[in-house]
Amino acid sequence: MMISNKNSVEPTRSRRSFIATLLIVFTILATGMLSPTLTLASPSQAEAMVKKFGNQVIKILASNGPVTQQEKKFKSAFLRNADINTIGRFTLGKYARTIKSSERREFNRLLGRFIVKVFIGRMRGTKSTGLKVLGTTERKKGRDFLVKSLVNLPDGAPIRVNWRIFKNKSGRLKLFDISIEGLWLAQEQRSIFVNVISRNGGEISALFTHLKQQIAK
Repeated sequence: MMISNKNSVEPTRSRRSFIATLLIVFTILATGMLSPTLTLASPSQAEAMVKKFGNQVIKILASNGPVTQQEKKFKSAFLRNADINTIGRFTLGKYARTIKSSERREFNRLLGRFIVKVFIGRMRGTKSTGLKVLGTTERKKGRDFLVKSLVNLPDGAPIRVNWRIFKNKSGRLKLFDISIEGLWLAQEQRSIFVNVISRNGGEISALFTHLKQQIAK
């Protein structure tokens, strides 16, 4: 007849429990479940970002310097606040899956310059008395925000400018798209870019040529 030894069983159970706990912790760490990206952002944080960036842009537009100087200043502010990689993938549509790494770097470089050119072209000469945030809609809780604002003018109706803000993989709030009077910049360019590539047999190089031509105007 075998006599059980409780003193020998209990340590074994404790050890198993301890090992199981460690495995769970390691699994969480390995899958990124403790990553700072899980920390949810708030609408007020998105609004604070928009106010800061928006007022920087207003100051740039109000300056009396040459266009090239305004473009340089806006590019610096834009690249600090926007996620050009995510914007690039979105605007390429289905072709984002086929573009090579070397081509992606060149595309992002040209895209940044192009967005600056388009934005300054549309907003240059705007003399604003300030930006007013109207409110924020959470498209995805803590991660994706639509911030609505008005750019007030000293004379005439204010300009409606909306901002798509999202939390990227690094856990930072970044700008994804800007809407000026209902026209979304990234969405507009996605349609154009995909059409350019499609008309040229799927060649990304055709889009590079298109962007360079637009930038040179």
